[in-house]
Amino acid sequence: RSAIKEISCEIGEYLTLKENGEKRLEKLNEELDEELKKESKFKSLREKLKFCEVCLSILERIKVGIMEDTRKEIERNTKERFFQLIWNPKDFSDVKIDESYNLSVTHLSGMEAIGSLSAGQRQVLALSFISALNNISGFNLPIIIDTPLGRISKETRSNIAEKLPSFLKNKQVILLVTDEEYTSDVKKKIIKNVGKEYEIKLIGGNATIV
Repeated sequence: RSAIKEISCEIGEYLTLKENGEKRLEKLNEELDEELKKESKFKSLREKLKFCEVCLSILERIKVGIMEDTRKEIERNTKERFFQLIWNPKDFSDVKIDESYNLSVTHLSGMEAIGSLSAGQRQVLALSFISALNNISGFNLPIIIDTPLGRISKETRSNIAEKLPSFLKNKQVILLVTDEEYTSDVKKKIIKNVGKEYEIKLIGGNATIV
């Protein structure tokens, strides 16, 4: 009997150990499942992060591409308008706009000419750039140009008056001109596109619009 009792005690101890072991194993399995879930979650997050990084890279390339296409289009339009308006187009070979939107004019000799342009030529270049920029900007805002025909020869002045409305088509444009600019010839060229005319006079020391 003592042997049976001893064996029974040992069996009881083993059963207790087995029960405890099973509980411990169950707990460890639960912990393993939690860790696996975390690993799966982290893996999913890493995949999402990688996807976002790829998307950002693609969007950056698209942005750079759009900006470059826009710059080239503005450059093309500026060049086209410059050669349409300038009175000596045969003296120049190209107009360029770099990534920082700095303008460059190339002389027929191949030399940079922007530093040697006359005041009138610079005015023509500025008007060409403004109209090209406005044409592609997509913003429907009024444009105010002060002394647009100053320092420009009679022939070119008439040419600008004729072509400026088409360059700034469907835009509200306010031209601040002097009587020397707004000649009868210029008025004849532009009058069909003029909605209102106002004259600013100095009366009693004050500027008055009449």
